[in-house]
Amino acid sequence: MMELSEKVVQKIVMARRMAEMAKPQLDSANDLALGIGVHLLQDAIEVFLLAIAEHVNARISERTAFAGYFDEIDAAIKAQGKSYTLPLRLRLMQLNRLRVSSKHAGIIPARSETAGLYFAVQEFFGDVCLEVLGRELSTISLIDHVVEEQDRQMLKEASEAFRRGDFIECLIACRKVIYLTIEVRFSVKDFYWPAPNAVMQGILTMGNRCPEIARTEDFLGAQIRDAGDLVVFDPVGIEVELMKKGIDSMLFWNVLRLTPAVHHHGADQWVVRQEFDKLTGDDLRERAEYALDATTTMFVAASQRAAQHRSVWPWRHVITLKSSGVTVYEKASQKSQIVTRTPANMRELDADYLIAGLQDDKHYYHVNCIVTDAGGETSLSFTGFICETEVESLRERVGEQPTSSKVILTLTNREPFPISDD
Repeated sequence: MMELSEKVVQKIVMARRMAEMAKPQLDSANDLALGIGVHLLQDAIEVFLLAIAEHVNARISERTAFAGYFDEIDAAIKAQGKSYTLPLRLRLMQLNRLRVSSKHAGIIPARSETAGLYFAVQEFFGDVCLEVLGRELSTISLIDHVVEEQDRQMLKEASEAFRRGDFIECLIACRKVIYLTIEVRFSVKDFYWPAPNAVMQGILTMGNRCPEIARTEDFLGAQIRDAGDLVVFDPVGIEVELMKKGIDSMLFWNVLRLTPAVHHHGADQWVVRQEFDKLTGDDLRERAEYALDATTTMFVAASQRAAQHRSVWPWRHVITLKSSGVTVYEKASQKSQIVTRTPANMRELDADYLIAGLQDDKHYYHVNCIVTDAGGETSLSFTGFICETEVESLRERVGEQPTSSKVILTLTNREPFPISDD
């Protein structure tokens, strides 16, 4: 089976999406919408045929008429030693005539003429994909364009489940990837089962976007009846989250309405709410196909948005202290409150910047420390400022490995601060 090029995949995905956009227009009670639906379907067919032509090396020029697409593609397929010809030619030529009449004469197509067109196009797409590309239409996607490895792998699992006809598992897998990337930010799990100490609780709930009221004992006791209730959306917060990620809100809510609620309890422990109406029915395949396509589209869009972000990796620098028992201040001032003193065995700390003092002429490093014991419990945690006079050296690291010696920091009217050669 010949591998599909990125451009071929993009065209097929575009064609499929345009056909989906045509369906509500063709189903509309407003006759004016029929013309819009016909235009979208015809454009979808042309984009799809361009993809097939590219795959089989058919010669399609800007001057090639619609009927010529069929002739050139059939000839290219025959040249490869196959007897297959593109199906439904007469039905699709009828669609083309409806589009021409609508576009050039402003004639609104009759409802009897558009009846069944959408399903004919879907049949055409499906048959050609199987016979020419060797793939089911639903399995042709932009999954490989999803940057996050975890998201990409789970989408591939959903695609594989669909391919083998396990539509229930496909729906569940789609919901899992949405949960791990979006819904988890709104989970009240760590409020329902709080951590044993305040420090760990603060770490676990950092960045949580669930509503404040959902964190209270009264709400948790009254509203959480099973694991499927553990995700509580803030109506504004979820829309902001989707907008920040570049995800289409309608696609997101459609997939949530089509898939069962899930909750992740760590490692490979998943709880799936077996919602009977969502996991049964004659249209189960169609719903799974939509969910897979929509979820992939969302995460490709999120990857594209994320690729535009620019930032630096935090906490890449370490200071070495001259001694133990160094004072850590709340602010960049020796007159501020003392947060703690460093333990006897601590000579290195993560630092992210150096800044002039608030109330003196000294400079201060902003530091951060989280120490866990063998059981994973936090035994020491603080953040604050250490005076420059207590610091012996500063180094940059890649992972845990320090880089070679070089100057990394220069302040106005001050000598460069060198990285140690250790």
